[in-house]
Amino acid sequence: MLKEWLNEGGGLYMASGAITSFILALIRAKHTKFIDRLGEATTCSLLSTGLITLANIYYPEYPQLGIFIGVFIGFLGSDYLTELIKRVISAVLDKFISKKE
Repeated sequence: MLKEWLNEGGGLYMASGAITSFILALIRAKHTKFIDRLGEATTCSLLSTGLITLANIYYPEYPQLGIFIGVFIGFLGSDYLTELIKRVISAVLDKFISKKE
């Protein structure tokens, strides 16, 4: 069952992307406590898995995107991505609020 999943539908690329994200996040967060590093790496891995699944839905002909997404998320980290999303939401809200006034 696992072998079929890995061979079809980009499962190998999803697993590779998630593992790469986990390892990169562990390496990147070297100046923190080990339990914090594990938490960051797990968050990055789960975020990568979700984004890889989404990419496989919209772009099933490019399962290799999974490795790119895993490396990208693992390199940036979940803290940076959280701040980036907050800034984007804030900018969009500011734009809509300024239009109403």
